[in-house]
Amino acid sequence: MKSIFGSRVNTTDRLRRLRLRMKASSYDAYIVPSIDEHQSKTMTDHDKRREFISGFTGSAGTAIILSKLAALWTDGRYFIQAEKELDCNWILMKRFEPETPNPDDWIIQSLGPGKNVGADPKLLSYNVWIILKEKLESNGLNFMEDSSNPIDDIWNIPQGRVPESVAHVFIHDLKYAGQTWEEKISRLRKILQEKKANGTIITSLEEIAWLFNLRGNDIQHTPLFKAYSFITMNEIKLYIRSLKLTPEVEKHLCPVSDNISDCVKIEDYSKAFEDMKSAMDEAGKILVSSSSSYAIVNLVPEKNRIIDAEPSPIAKFKVVKNPVEIKGMKNAALKDSVAIVDFIAMLDQEVKQGKHWDEIRAAKTLTRFRREQEAFQGESFDTISAVGSNGAIIHYRPQVLTNRNINLKYLYLLDSGGQYLDGTTDITRTFHFGKPSEFEVAAYTRVLMGAIDLITSVFPEKVKDIDLDILARLPLFKMGLDYQHGTGHGIGHFLGVHEGDNLHSFKELNNTAVGYMP
Repeated sequence: MKSIFGSRVNTTDRLRRLRLRMKASSYDAYIVPSIDEHQSKTMTDHDKRREFISGFTGSAGTAIILSKLAALWTDGRYFIQAEKELDCNWILMKRFEPETPNPDDWIIQSLGPGKNVGADPKLLSYNVWIILKEKLESNGLNFMEDSSNPIDDIWNIPQGRVPESVAHVFIHDLKYAGQTWEEKISRLRKILQEKKANGTIITSLEEIAWLFNLRGNDIQHTPLFKAYSFITMNEIKLYIRSLKLTPEVEKHLCPVSDNISDCVKIEDYSKAFEDMKSAMDEAGKILVSSSSSYAIVNLVPEKNRIIDAEPSPIAKFKVVKNPVEIKGMKNAALKDSVAIVDFIAMLDQEVKQGKHWDEIRAAKTLTRFRREQEAFQGESFDTISAVGSNGAIIHYRPQVLTNRNINLKYLYLLDSGGQYLDGTTDITRTFHFGKPSEFEVAAYTRVLMGAIDLITSVFPEKVKDIDLDILARLPLFKMGLDYQHGTGHGIGHFLGVHEGDNLHSFKELNNTAVGYMP
């Protein structure tokens, strides 16, 4: 059966082989989240384990496989997509709906005491692992670490797994970054001193890219590269595949200096865990983020472990743009606006003239307009070019089977963004080239009213963004309407199009344990 997103994958044989591995390891349930070893929500094709086992291609979801059942939890952004992509082997669990159990509760209810639950400690954050372990074990289940991921056992290169990327890393020039990596390391070390730590382990790909003023090509639409970093008061290590490095990058990381602490020591990515663990006896107190993987935190002996429940120091540095970054973001937004306005002006005119336009052609043409702008590096995500009911699919991507014509009858949704050396953009606009219905006008107006209420709100310093979410939704609530996604998000500086947890939906507060997993 065909999905509107492509062919619906038959997962029967994949699940059969996974269950054989589960049986060999004495697992009665196995948890597969949607993140990689770096806790990345945007990841390489090589790391999309949950997509492989379930066939669901959305960016958020948790798969849980039992000996006879398989279920996938995802949020309202992906209900329609999941229904069309999951085959008959899977139960769709609509997260945050009243009738939907939390993943951890479902495991407990389905298995009962004495059963074994497995998960990869590299793929779950420390805080999630601890909460989940406590809940499962308090209900009589055993939560077991799986150092060799059974998904990896059954998913190999001949069976379609994409090889690991060896794309070159490149320097993000100081004229765009606004601060040298040495200055950033100095800021980090001051924070470590304040926290009485001698070092820290950095696992986030965005944080590593920002810290060292480097970018990569491992992940589509997001200029990142896979690496770990271990930084102490007198040493800086970067764990990365050597094939990714050019002489220019090596010189960038080890400039001529009398101070050895100003030189980054390059180590093999595959030896990161082994090397860091061996260094721990002499490393002293190490700061680790509770959002890092359970496996990473466990590298640090408990007596030397300082667990930071707050966002990491680098995440806090990165989200507050420096003057050069601010100028670059504004410039990127201006260039992007030129491309959007030029494109829409042409589209509006030609659609009204009766010329043929469809979703795919529009997406490709907009990219061509962006490509004309200085320092353009590609799209920041797959363009959502959606006509009529396709616009209801929150992360819709136009494809041949679903491609609809843009005309005077239906709404046209355009959600797109660009990556520029001086900034990242994300812009959504809704158009009607004919006469919209009264309901369409009312719904559009209510969204606009909510946006105005939010942007003009005045509030005390301690008010959290999540508390303001209701302002954007209230005009819609009064019509009995809502939207199944967050209200807004931060944005990176030539990094990820999503940065930080700004203005996520109030619905995302109703989680427990596995419910926090992407």
